[in-house]
Amino acid sequence: MQKPIIPTESTLEALNAARAKHTAKFSSARINLFAAAAFTAVNIILMAAGSFSYFLFSFTVPYTIAQLGMYLTGSLPA
Repeated sequence: MQKPIIPTESTLEALNAARAKHTAKFSSARINLFAAAAFTAVNIILMAAGSFSYFLFSFTVPYTIAQLGMYLTGSLPA
């Protein structure tokens, strides 16, 4: 039978540091995801308004579906 592993203080500090690092990365990734979704929504609104400018940092699939829908309904700006 194996003896149980007893974590030392340095091991717990390393685990807490790793947890803090990953929590910060997760928070940053979540902010980037929300920003890209917001840019996508603004791009769709700009396209519907007839503007020829757009943000590069947006999701492709929702924008393409909105563009296809506007094309099929005949409401795509010239």
